[in-house]
Amino acid sequence: PLPLSSSPLLFPTRDVWAQSSYLVAPFWCQSDTRKVGVVSYVTLDRTSSDTAMVQSLFSNVSSFISGQTGEAFSGSWMLVVTWSDIHPYPHGSYSDEDFTKNYYGTFISKANTFQAIITTDGASTFAVFTYDCNLMQWSGYSTFATVGFNANGAYFKNHPASGYDVVSEAVACQNAFCNISVSNLVYRLSQTPPSYASLQRQLCTSLYLSDLARLDLSWARYQLEPCPCTWGQAWMDQSRFVWSSDSRLCFVQRLSKEGTSYAQRCCYGDDKGALVTYGGNRGTMLCYNPQRYPELYNTYDLGFKEACCGVANMPALFYARRPTDDCGAYQPPALTWGWGDPHITTLDGRGYTFNGWGEYTLLRSHDNATGLGLIFQGRMVPLNGSNATGYTAFAFQDLKTPVVEIGLGAGSHFYVLVGGKDVTSSLEASNGTYDGGGVQLSATTNQSISCYLPSGVGVSVNMSHSVLCFVLSLPAQFRGKTLGLLGNYNGNMTDEFIPRGAMVSLPDRISDKDLHWRFAQTWNVSQNESLFSYGVGMMSWKSYSHPFHQPTYPDELNYTTRQHLLCGSDIFCLYDLYQTESEEFAVSTITIDQTTRLGTFVLNHNPPVIRGNASFMVTIGQPSPYYFVVEDTNDVTVGVVGGVPLGATLVGMQGQHTFTWTLERVQNVTLVFFARDSFNLTSFLSVQVEVCACLNGGNCTRDGLVGVALGQSVIMNCACSRAYDGQFCEGDRNGCVEGSCYHGVQCFDIPAPGVGIRCGPCPKGYTGDGQNCIGIDECALNSSLCQQLCIDVLGSYSCDCFDGFQLEPNGTCVDVDECSVTSDCQQLCSNSIGSYTCGCMPGFLLSEDGHSCSGVSTCSPQNNCTHLCTRMNTTELCFCSPGYMLARDNRTCTDLNECLLLTACEQSCTNTNGSFVCGCRNGFKLGVDGRACEDINECREAAITNTQLCSNTTQCLNLIGGFTCTCVDGFLNISGQCVAPPSPLLNCTVIPVAPGGLNMSCSVDQLVVFSCTLDGSPLPCESFPIAVNLTGLGTGYHTITVKVFNTFGTSSQ
Repeated sequence: PLPLSSSPLLFPTRDVWAQSSYLVAPFWCQSDTRKVGVVSYVTLDRTSSDTAMVQSLFSNVSSFISGQTGEAFSGSWMLVVTWSDIHPYPHGSYSDEDFTKNYYGTFISKANTFQAIITTDGASTFAVFTYDCNLMQWSGYSTFATVGFNANGAYFKNHPASGYDVVSEAVACQNAFCNISVSNLVYRLSQTPPSYASLQRQLCTSLYLSDLARLDLSWARYQLEPCPCTWGQAWMDQSRFVWSSDSRLCFVQRLSKEGTSYAQRCCYGDDKGALVTYGGNRGTMLCYNPQRYPELYNTYDLGFKEACCGVANMPALFYARRPTDDCGAYQPPALTWGWGDPHITTLDGRGYTFNGWGEYTLLRSHDNATGLGLIFQGRMVPLNGSNATGYTAFAFQDLKTPVVEIGLGAGSHFYVLVGGKDVTSSLEASNGTYDGGGVQLSATTNQSISCYLPSGVGVSVNMSHSVLCFVLSLPAQFRGKTLGLLGNYNGNMTDEFIPRGAMVSLPDRISDKDLHWRFAQTWNVSQNESLFSYGVGMMSWKSYSHPFHQPTYPDELNYTTRQHLLCGSDIFCLYDLYQTESEEFAVSTITIDQTTRLGTFVLNHNPPVIRGNASFMVTIGQPSPYYFVVEDTNDVTVGVVGGVPLGATLVGMQGQHTFTWTLERVQNVTLVFFARDSFNLTSFLSVQVEVCACLNGGNCTRDGLVGVALGQSVIMNCACSRAYDGQFCEGDRNGCVEGSCYHGVQCFDIPAPGVGIRCGPCPKGYTGDGQNCIGIDECALNSSLCQQLCIDVLGSYSCDCFDGFQLEPNGTCVDVDECSVTSDCQQLCSNSIGSYTCGCMPGFLLSEDGHSCSGVSTCSPQNNCTHLCTRMNTTELCFCSPGYMLARDNRTCTDLNECLLLTACEQSCTNTNGSFVCGCRNGFKLGVDGRACEDINECREAAITNTQLCSNTTQCLNLIGGFTCTCVDGFLNISGQCVAPPSPLLNCTVIPVAPGGLNMSCSVDQLVVFSCTLDGSPLPCESFPIAVNLTGLGTGYHTITVKVFNTFGTSSQ
């Protein structure tokens, strides 16, 4: 924490450090916790705590703020600070019998307890101060507390009672008249309107909290398809992934699981290589599949990311709710295909030829435990009257979709049926897409149609030479659960041929004739099993059922030299060339087979896995190691993109690699490692280089490094020891800049490596160590020059006298002759030292009140006296009551105008019948004697009533008979307006000077006082413009600081 000045000032204060700081002050005063008193705090984050107590606290505080301010507010972060049993300074200095306790009496035994809450929703920030009238017992001694806040000197508020001896009562006892001891103050700390970045932070937090309440992430993640590890795998796994509409480097899960809207987004490097799992370009889970819910996706996924990962710079919140898959659970699908005069490659990769005529079960799967199910049938018919046959239609369905049929129609065009309904025209009218009944269809060309089912199954049907071929993509979940012509999918290609109804496979080494009759023909589709439609007319199941068709067996053929010249040893090409006598048909057989085999290779081959920390700290001038692992060690090349940099080495053995770098100077570097296998599949590891250049024992910190792209370097911040300052802890920290001495006391910095400050003596009339100063009570010390009464005031004292005495300038008291001024004696007055006595004329007696007189004997009823009468011997004498005088007829009493006497009233006098009334001018009030006028301290009175007399940039100053508003410290009165003084505009450039030198020249827009330092030490510089000679500094990193002050006292550097 900042070492606050011991004596508070109204914000923004005259202290330079405080003007440029952000301070919240529930009670800033000279306090002392050396013996007792506890300051505790806790931070709460609504986004990371789901406890009912924390959520309730946020709700209650937010509702209170909304009620007090009229603004809709819902906080997401909170700081709660509590000050308990806080005593005034110098409470920690006294022992049971020492002078301090006796001197300050009960004052230092008083204690305050209060609390401050700072809470924000990302856009608006509020402070709530809480006080208890019974627990706020002191306001200050020499100076009184400040309550309010300061935001960099540009936005601040002071409670009206700040700086007055009633501040504790004013802030804590607002509700005392309602018998409520607790009171609160609410301050908006953020300026209105909030910045765009603040609004985005608010939106990000709001979306996070709503997502937290709406989405069970632990369950949702199990509804996602794992990401393929390479771009090629994603491209080949089109049954489960489709290109993202906004990037050709990203793929999105094609179909969400039944009853959900979730999808996976997977993104890959610029080279279309490995999956990207970190940085801003990585993919994430999506709450809404953009294929089905584009508007909801834009709000809750894309909008969520834009709100958090843009200027709000809060990516952690987004990625906490939209995690990135690392492809660790990815299992590539198995590819199986059928083509030509039908050739089949099973799911485990075993190829064979089946020259059948009819409708056959290519694959059948059903598993009650997992809910997986699929039937896939194909129709084979003779080609052009030859003995060759080929596919002309396919029909298939899983447990949750209608039957899909794709076949060759009239004119060698596709027809497509879904649930028996012809959707061919719909497919053509919607840019080659169809989505209905859980089925997605895509016609990329007029020669190719693909179908995708919710189970992750994909069927791609292509037309070649008026026959069809297919590629079936089957998820790994079907492993061990398939039968039919596509084989027993279990990873073993030697047990593929299980006949219908059998439990075991025929031998792998079997003749093509036995394979045809004993295995393939058993999977002929019965009429009840058929998924095909036959339309209206002569065609029926029987039309396609020819179980006794005599095929040509490949292993019984002898091929000619010409045929070998075209096909080489490819048995499928040779067979098709023999059967069709078409070289084009035979060549297409080779092309289709090789292309699909390449896709299988891509699906089942991952690039090398390279793993390491996302960041690498390099300390200037020291060897800094970075360790990473390459898991695929077979024929893998490992290196650094762009080559190993100067001063670095890279060594590795058995997959363990160490990169050691000695960086000699601060520079911007890029560090990306690669691992490339023999198939040229490459993975990259981008590392954020964190350059640590801290000097003098400073520690590097990652604070402030958010939002930096991986692979780039950043200069780390330095956490300097108390003795040093500067970006790299290169300079001596001037403790005096922090304003920790008492106001007006000279501050001396202790040079590094020493820490702290030394303060001069306290001002006259104060005592303390120079850092904490409190007023001396000269009256209690009997050190005043007062003769009678001594009154302690801030930093000094004043004298007064007892009643009946008058104060002289030298502090002595002289007797006041009360009889020379208007007294309350009815007849006679006799002065005495410090007092007076009343008496009566002959014939009168002094009454018991000591002021009035009464006659000795009673006059006759015919005395004719207006007021009173007494008999003296035989003579009757008249006299008057106080406030009257006897007229010349010695009988009548007339009013005495006391106001004609100069000593009657201090300011104004109003005569009344027999008396008078004193009054005072505006700004004064009548004293207890009813005659003297005392000044009204309007500023203090306003503090007591919590009334704002002055604007926020001015403070109330009491005057004799009135008050004025003066600019607060740090503001200037310009044309009657209090404004912050402008800072000087400083612009510096470094200029090369031949031979091999450097100069730095700085221009400034105002006449200034300036100073220059090199790495914290004084550096000579000239003016104007300010010029610094930098020649001869040598290699290394240096900090040159130019600081300028203008006549207003503001600075730039």
